[in-house]
Amino acid sequence: MKTYKVVKNNDGLPQSIVRDDGASIPICGGNSDYQQYLDDVAANGDYPVEIIPNPEPAGKSIDEQLADIRAAIFELEGI
Repeated sequence: MKTYKVVKNNDGLPQSIVRDDGASIPICGGNSDYQQYLDDVAANGDYPVEIIPNPEPAGKSIDEQLADIRAAIFELEGI
């Protein structure tokens, strides 16, 4: 019997299913591995869940970057 781990983000949204052989199964109705996973869940119950944190944006936000650009333009124009 195969075992699986459901990978979800902080918001509880499933990202993928990881099979015991390390294969990552996309959550896609047309995928035969995903269909096998659903059959296994129906037969055996739920599998463990791993929560992965949502990625933190690197650096400044777009709004912060725009504010920096505006400040630089105003400085160049002597405003």
